[in-house]
Amino acid sequence: DSIIESVALLDHSLEVLMGVHYGLFGTTIARLGSPDQVNQWLGKVEDCSMLGCFALTELGHGSNVRGIETTATYDASRQEFIVDTPTETAQKYWIGGAASVARWTTAFAQLHINGTNHGVHPFLVRIRNDDGTGVSGVTLADCGHK
Repeated sequence: DSIIESVALLDHSLEVLMGVHYGLFGTTIARLGSPDQVNQWLGKVEDCSMLGCFALTELGHGSNVRGIETTATYDASRQEFIVDTPTETAQKYWIGGAASVARWTTAFAQLHINGTNHGVHPFLVRIRNDDGTGVSGVTLADCGHK
């Protein structure tokens, strides 16, 4: 915390990026990830080889977690989750770092398994390749000033 506070005195934009990366993205992994997930990813968050952001806020719902429309449906045949933004109001908005530097995000979505909604869960989602290009299936844009 004291490092981020010191950075704030010099560059507020960098303070926000660090706060989102460590405080929101990293803490989501540290507190909500399984022990295996924490071991696999937290060191990469700490050394910045896995730059991340935090995708909770939606255009139509702000940070009202109960109103989240984004879904993550488990596909048993492929053993993976399909994250979907089914409506315009479900777009993730005001994600610090997503428009420029983040390569990953913790996206919050309604978990659906076999047709049953299991409530909101975080998902680690790749949004950019290491070279900064967007990942197929992910739309990234800068929404401008708040």
